[in-house]
Amino acid sequence: GKWTKNGANIMVTWPDNPNRAEKLEADKVQPAQKGMTLNGTWSSAASGGDMITGSWYSFWGVTFTPDGRFKKFRRGGSSNGSLAQTMNNFYLFTSYDDEGSVVSSTSDAAVISSVRKNRPGADRSGTYEIDGFTLILRFDNGTVSRLPFFFGGKGTESIYFEGSTMTFDDGK
Repeated sequence: GKWTKNGANIMVTWPDNPNRAEKLEADKVQPAQKGMTLNGTWSSAASGGDMITGSWYSFWGVTFTPDGRFKKFRRGGSSNGSLAQTMNNFYLFTSYDDEGSVVSSTSDAAVISSVRKNRPGADRSGTYEIDGFTLILRFDNGTVSRLPFFFGGKGTESIYFEGSTMTFDDGK
């Protein structure tokens, strides 16, 4: 679409209805100051499922320290639905985190389990640099990433990191 400013409002017209302008409902984001450092953990989570397909959860985030270091983390899991469990007497569970993953399956006939260990986290930690709307991550394994970065809301209560809006985790 195309946008115009009308006082304090941003108005948008969309290609499928170019004669009707709508007020854009959005939150203003804030850039970080060049050289700013952060201190804390920001995270995001998702979950879903139903009785037939099962359930899943995922939790991910990042910790920044004032000395310019970061460390990303993730964990999650899933299980098949109770309907599948009772109809087939088959149970499937998965769990993963930064250290590795576990998959187990049980039925009347067998128990199967698989464990996978991950390598140390050089691909999840390193140093960071903030410059306005840009975050530069220099991973311990040598990889460098330049990412969009900004604050949502007031202050540093939420950040945009690797495609997700993350909320400050105050540990409570």
